[in-house]
Amino acid sequence: MYQEIERHRKKTPESESCDIKTIQQTCYLYGLDMDAPPPLPSSRSYTVTGNVKMGFPQMRLMKHNFSENQGQVILKKGETIQVVGVSPRRGHLMVEHNEHVLHVPYQLTELKKPSRERQAIAAEI
Repeated sequence: MYQEIERHRKKTPESESCDIKTIQQTCYLYGLDMDAPPPLPSSRSYTVTGNVKMGFPQMRLMKHNFSENQGQVILKKGETIQVVGVSPRRGHLMVEHNEHVLHVPYQLTELKKPSRERQAIAAEI
């Protein structure tokens, strides 16, 4: 780690460089080990897609029928589904259905509007 810092200092203009003592003090102050990478942050309950923060799980409604591989209809129009995250497939959401995860195009779904009762509870909080 010290060697990396020294290499970096040689490439850094004097106005931006720090001496090793300052780096050691900063690591001590924040409880960091200079020889180990910092810990990863804890996982979050939302995903950032583009500039939109999307929390999961979400309840959505199917706008159209959905079938995998042109087979039998799995999700029917009007059915409430639970979205558990953004799919690695572009333009798809991961939907939990009958203990399976399906990759459903987001265009086939719409956010379920909360009931008036749930809106009232949320307003009180």
